Amino acid sequence: MEKKIINDELTNEKVEITDINTNEKVDEINMQEWEVEFTSDSEYIAAATQALAAVDSMDTALMTKADEQRVRRIRRQGLRIISECLNSLYDEIFDDNVADNSDNNE
Repeated sequence: MEKKIINDELTNEKVEITDINTNEKVDEINMQEWEVEFTSDSEYIAAATQALAAVDSMDTALMTKADEQRVRRIRRQGLRIISECLNSLYDEIFDDNVADNSDNNE
């Protein structure tokens, strides 16, 4: 398997490029620029809230066991996503290490 080696423009390091699907080398001509969009914590919280709202009024007594388990799983996952993202936001906003350091410098 032959690999193409190019220079990374940002780090000026040599990078080997192969197609992950076919393990064939990728020509520089075929390379495309990709923009990566990250999902923010607030977007995760919004999605989890919408999922919880969708199953909130469902009567599990009328459902099959499999559907009832799905609703419980959605509730559990939604609450866990909200909890994790809120913890992350809280840590970002109230970074105790920064506050402790600024108190010591006064």
